[in-house]
Amino acid sequence: MLLFVFIAGCGQSTETALTDDIAQTGSAALQGTANDGTASPEVSGQQDESASQSDQGGTTAAGEQQPSTDGGNLEAIASQIPDDIKDYLINNAQKLIDEYRPDTPGLSEPIKISEVCSIIDYAAGSLDSDGYDELAVITENSEVPDEETGSASRWILILSRRGQERYEIVNYNPGFILSAEEGGVFGDPYNSISINDNILSVVHYGGSNYRWGYVHEFAYEGDTLRLLRLTETDEFTGTGNGTETVYDFKESGLKQFAEYVDSSEEKLIYECTLPKSDFLFERFRIEDMNDAAYTARYLPDLGAYDYVNGTVIGTKTSPDAVLDTIKQKWFRDFNKIDFSWTEETRKNYASVCFFEPAGYYYEKDGSTLQYWSVEKDDSGNASHIVLLNSTDDAGQPKCNFYYYDDRTGEIDIQ
Repeated sequence: MLLFVFIAGCGQSTETALTDDIAQTGSAALQGTANDGTASPEVSGQQDESASQSDQGGTTAAGEQQPSTDGGNLEAIASQIPDDIKDYLINNAQKLIDEYRPDTPGLSEPIKISEVCSIIDYAAGSLDSDGYDELAVITENSEVPDEETGSASRWILILSRRGQERYEIVNYNPGFILSAEEGGVFGDPYNSISINDNILSVVHYGGSNYRWGYVHEFAYEGDTLRLLRLTETDEFTGTGNGTETVYDFKESGLKQFAEYVDSSEEKLIYECTLPKSDFLFERFRIEDMNDAAYTARYLPDLGAYDYVNGTVIGTKTSPDAVLDTIKQKWFRDFNKIDFSWTEETRKNYASVCFFEPAGYYYEKDGSTLQYWSVEKDDSGNASHIVLLNSTDDAGQPKCNFYYYDDRTGEIDIQ
């Protein structure tokens, strides 16, 4: 599910023509995308970090400033956690830490907290500088259903001493860990949790013919625990072809790689600069990344790469010229946004999407016009496909596809 290029919520429109008025009025934000043609979860919105701005840091016995509780003070957090969970974790935190063996991670059997709640996994290690290990615990509660699937909900909770005599719950997230039903044919997508070098890592993996994976890494930045890095991977099992995308917020960079099953080296196919991470631990959801307006979301389709090791399709008209023609005809007030291609990455990207990618896309008020793909019919004639993402009158996501005949220059709108 790595940077898959599927337009969430968009089906092909039944319209056969698009008037100038309709073409100019798209105003909603582009929905999240995924490259394998499978639906992504509904997006829930970029987080607002204003809630953490008033947090007050704790102190150690020596007076050293320590990370605060991201979601508010301890009393506020404690009031939202069931007493049986809170009491069990506080009373048994040190015991769990003492028994933790990082060389043999994972629990052979869940640890029962109550008749309806169990610890399915945990990890111990240093996240801050208070001199004590932190404890990250994942619980599963059959009495509280997951909002998406109706199966048992899963919470991740962080416990720390912060210079105090006992451990306290300093943070938690009730919706980040995927439920057992969200892994597709592969089964339960939860894989592992660990704390190393002041970084909390959580791994998910799932799918069927398409295998997808996430490695989320969180770390403290000042007083705030936020997403440091996300590594997304996908693979089509029929060919072994797959991609890896690394969102590195610490280094402010995104890198996307591709690899054939018969290749011994990854191939860098795209690289760009990222903004500062606004993904706070306590409110983070996996689907939140779908809202991130990174230009990589508008890159051409990689669907063909999953299935075959092909060759680049040659065309009479370049993708840039096709995109410009459609822009000048219907979208003159759209603004051009350049991709951060290098000679190497543009060539490498072409080798895995099998056509020359465009150098830019166009956008206005959240609507985007982007070069999507090129395909050949049985006679060998190529059709360029340009995609408009906008909204309908009811505010629902809408896609229009522009088919540009490479031989005649005629444009068909669907």
